[in-house]
Amino acid sequence: MNAGLRRIRKDLGQRLKIYRARRARARSKATFIGVTGSSGKSTAVSLLGHILAGHGRTYTRVLANTINSLVSTLYRHMNKHGELDYVVFEAGASGVDTIRPMAQLLKPHVAVVTMVQLEHFSSFRALENVAREKRALVEALGPGGLAVLNADDPNVLAMASGGVHRLVTFGESETADYRVADISAAYPRTLSFTLHWRAGVLKLKTPFPGEHFWLPTAAAAATALELGVPARMVEDRIAAFEPLANRCRVLVVDGGPHFVVDTAKAPWHSLPLAFDMMARSTAGRKRIVLGQLSDFAGSNAKYARAYESAREIADQVIYVGEHA
Repeated sequence: MNAGLRRIRKDLGQRLKIYRARRARARSKATFIGVTGSSGKSTAVSLLGHILAGHGRTYTRVLANTINSLVSTLYRHMNKHGELDYVVFEAGASGVDTIRPMAQLLKPHVAVVTMVQLEHFSSFRALENVAREKRALVEALGPGGLAVLNADDPNVLAMASGGVHRLVTFGESETADYRVADISAAYPRTLSFTLHWRAGVLKLKTPFPGEHFWLPTAAAAATALELGVPARMVEDRIAAFEPLANRCRVLVVDGGPHFVVDTAKAPWHSLPLAFDMMARSTAGRKRIVLGQLSDFAGSNAKYARAYESAREIADQVIYVGEHA
């Protein structure tokens, strides 16, 4: 078979998968939830899926966040798991106009946006282009759909304008529908905070070692509460959650060091969050191991700046990789 015929067969095969995915989506009575954002979306998706699994039959697709993954979720995994109550999908932007096709296929009942930061710089070049890409998920909501947006990020909050959907917000802002307060974490004491909402106050205790995890936790909690999950279940499921591997998962060596492993993603904008987590830790002698920064614009001088920041916090800083 020549290369042209192989391409035709591959294209026809993909079209057939998409057709089956659209049919499966149209038949399903599940509530479909899409989550996007420059950071925090994987944790928000996995935590939300964990909470909803205590309330109904839930399928969660996390980390694999491309159109091919969504097609597979809809036409293969949903059939395998039978009739579902909830489908939670992480929508990642790898370039311009990559979320819109996913959003149009997913047809979400709920769209959650965690934050907008400059990522994939070579594709987007400017913050407003990232915001436009993330907005596609909110624009895919139908009448009566629910947008759950970060009240502290103006680029996210702007996505509320002009829609026919319902809106709730979360954040530290006084105007947020789900207002976060009393954030506290200093490893080995893990993150806790209070969440004020229309029905009262939740006191959330989490397994996360850093304060910055309040954002995906609040996003997941607000979404679950809006979907009718009882407040006590939300509290209990959050407390029992196990963090994703390589996203500040804590590994403890018996009689040895505690490793806080945060190696899944290293954009320049998120580095201060990890450093702040280490600065607040009270767990004795501190070492920071730095590898390659992902997708940043600038010279190798950023590695020197990262070292200077890390050296103010840690007793020892170790560089690994080609920039070491």
